[in-house]
Amino acid sequence: MRERQLWSAPGSILIAGEFLVSEEGGLGLSVASGGRGILRLARSSSLEMRGFCKKQPQFDSSLQSAIKKHYKSVTGRDTLPRAQIFVDTGDFFDARGRKIGYSSSASAALLYAVGLAEADDYHRSGDDIVRIALGAHRAWQGGRGSGYDILSSIAGGANLFIGGLTPTHDTFSWPTQLDAWIIRGAKPVNSAFAMERYERWRNRFNNAPEEIPILLEMAVVIRELADSCSRRAEASTLLDSIHHLSCLGVQLGRELDVPAWPILPEVFSSNSQPWYSPGRSVAKSLGAGDEITLLLALPGGLSQQESQAINQLIKEGKAAPLQLETDGLRREGED
Repeated sequence: MRERQLWSAPGSILIAGEFLVSEEGGLGLSVASGGRGILRLARSSSLEMRGFCKKQPQFDSSLQSAIKKHYKSVTGRDTLPRAQIFVDTGDFFDARGRKIGYSSSASAALLYAVGLAEADDYHRSGDDIVRIALGAHRAWQGGRGSGYDILSSIAGGANLFIGGLTPTHDTFSWPTQLDAWIIRGAKPVNSAFAMERYERWRNRFNNAPEEIPILLEMAVVIRELADSCSRRAEASTLLDSIHHLSCLGVQLGRELDVPAWPILPEVFSSNSQPWYSPGRSVAKSLGAGDEITLLLALPGGLSQQESQAINQLIKEGKAAPLQLETDGLRREGED
């Protein structure tokens, strides 16, 4: 190990596949975004793990404890490496220290795992790092984490995620011909509560996920959307697919009693279906509920009033452009 190293990994956000990604073989679309978490690593006579986010230090002992436990389990070692491991996830929070939705904990778990592996004289493999980070993050989330965020942070770019005990992913081409923003909802959604609702609903069916109509339809549209993006299909085709997924998300949210209606400023008209301007722009809720809204639009696809409303939200810290991080986990060198 060098005397001092820097590594970084992006945040991530789930574009489609809410709840579905928790199923074995469940599909989801994710993108690496939100800036980058930073790992600083140095030699030491003992192990010291610290985290920092923006202006307030975050000493998340529960996540760090899970990382240490899974490091020992995966590597078969009884002792931990000796190093100073410092992780900064400030990019994934706003100026007030509020989470924006970029899976900061997954990026932190990955970087902590990299720090332990790099400090280990035997240099663990990339597969080991994934197992440590994924296992620890799942345990920290109460055993429910799908792992899309871990894999997205490693790979960067846009990914078609396949969920399960050992999740996998394939890359696809993000539609650069569309402008994209994420917009904060009215209040945070309790993901654990939402997953409990989903599991209760899911247990009413004896079928496999692909035999439950709404989940099957969601999976079909997700795969079609990934294929359309990679084929550089017309923007209107992509917007139609996102709108379809938005409607399915609203429908599933109603069945779970976890509202998933995309929240937009009043100047965006709303009808019986989620807001949509055919061939020009579309909105969709992300995650388990209505905590975050994705807005996609052709350049110039928003009206002047709509553009002004989004710009005002950006000034207030309630919205931000969605910018793709093409690089995943990478070594930055020495600082």
